[in-house]
Amino acid sequence: MKIIHEESVYLIPEDNNIVVLAGAKQKDIIDCFTNQFVKKKRNYCKVLDSENQPVKPTELNFIYYPYGSDINSNFEFGAKSIFNIETTNLIQENENDFKAFELIREGLRSLTTDHGMYKLREILTRNMQCNIDFEMSDFNISKFISMLDINVDDISADKQYIMVYNLLLFVSRNQYNVVYIDFPITQTVLKWMKSFDQDNMMFLLNNDYMACDSYQELEKFAMLIVSNKDYIEKYEYDLNQFNNISYIQNPYTMLHKQQQTEKNIRLMEQFEDKNTTFYLTFNDTYTQDIL
Repeated sequence: MKIIHEESVYLIPEDNNIVVLAGAKQKDIIDCFTNQFVKKKRNYCKVLDSENQPVKPTELNFIYYPYGSDINSNFEFGAKSIFNIETTNLIQENENDFKAFELIREGLRSLTTDHGMYKLREILTRNMQCNIDFEMSDFNISKFISMLDINVDDISADKQYIMVYNLLLFVSRNQYNVVYIDFPITQTVLKWMKSFDQDNMMFLLNNDYMACDSYQELEKFAMLIVSNKDYIEKYEYDLNQFNNISYIQNPYTMLHKQQQTEKNIRLMEQFEDKNTTFYLTFNDTYTQDIL
């Protein structure tokens, strides 16, 4: 996949469905996906597939729920939350699976003929000649959904974000999805990603949030050290070397290069060319010495 924005070119090989993104330029990739496929700014950038054909906005769905966003509003089913909006859509599209709402609708219609409503009519029109009728306005499912609540006190942050992503992935299950994750990537998250049939999706992980050493959970993955140049070099490493490479690509580590070991400094220098995108694959049988 190739993304072109103004004078910049970003390359994302598609032979791995799980790619760890490293480098400050990954933000530009996410901005392009967001503006092109979420905000529908069709001229913001150009996205080409592996055959150099344009990817239409209807051919790709970008899923990203930023870490640090107000996730609690979802579990409170706030009116503008993803949980409220998508659950409302789900109910409207599958009314036979949510029969209780038809009972609620009929109950509200019956309310207008309750004895108490006749008394209310008398109170409102006392000492004057006036006839009034109570009518039902549009039945708003969203308002009823907002009464729901999920108690997440005992649910870890990574699982809370996974729930949000699960809903978004279900909604767009018939599309090709690019999924960006920048919340802490724990063993639970890795197992969750591995559980998907990944023919119709690509996971992009922010290297800065790798929060565990259990990358062995993934049978196949890659790292992309991003540049904005139309040139890429590919290398293969032993799986056990991923932690070192992930560590030296952390912004804090790169900012304090002089404090690193000689081995890590040499490793950092292998990827310092800002005009090159580095694509690294890992397996448990290949051995490559780090100089």
